[in-house]
Amino acid sequence: MKRALSVLSIVLRVVLIALVGILLIYNIYVMVAKLAFKQQMPVFLGFATAAVLSGSMEPAINTGDYIVTLAKDGYEVGDIVMYENDGSYTTHRIVEETEEGFRTMGDNNGGSVDPWIVHEEDIVGEVVLVLRGFGSVAAFFQTPLGMFIIVIAAALIWVLCDFLSRRNKKDKKEESHEAEP
Repeated sequence: MKRALSVLSIVLRVVLIALVGILLIYNIYVMVAKLAFKQQMPVFLGFATAAVLSGSMEPAINTGDYIVTLAKDGYEVGDIVMYENDGSYTTHRIVEETEEGFRTMGDNNGGSVDPWIVHEEDIVGEVVLVLRGFGSVAAFFQTPLGMFIIVIAAALIWVLCDFLSRRNKKDKKEESHEAEP
């Protein structure tokens, strides 16, 4: 049992370091891209993320969901894509491909196709992951306070694992002294 706790502690620490490291690197990249380079929608290794603010894609994507998009070489009818349109970002489904570009529509827009043409260079990427209800939480964790809380929570978990590990070693030491004749 104690050996299992020791292994679990090591595994938990490795996973914790990896997760916190990835989150911090990603969040710092996004903050620098937004503040220093004035990118409204930073793309990291082809991925972009956003909290969904409207219900135009319900029930596939709901208000408050968090989406992850991936840039592709080409898009086709049926793909749900996030694109830039007059300084804001929209996530809709491609319903038609024309010579000028794509026609899009929100699933919840009553069959009304968007009045504009979306050009491929305006597409950030195709939605590849929807995290239900995670939009406001994810947006918070991308703020400086959110990153601080991530670091504090990771430190507390680390300290707890360290405490359990030391306690396990102390118990083993006491058992070995008791077992000696």
